[in-house]
Amino acid sequence: MTQPKQAPVLSAKRSARDILRQTQERAKRLLQRHLLAKDTIRHQSD
Repeated sequence: MTQPKQAPVLSAKRSARDILRQTQERAKRLLQRHLLAKDTIRHQSD
């Protein structure tokens, strides 16, 4: 995960963008799972 300090700026920007995209996708997945869990809990309580 750690990158050498001598890495060019371009690759640093690209890796930052990749990390941002991965974080957004993970957050989206967690949100969907959370909403699904809430739905199932609501259905079970009915």
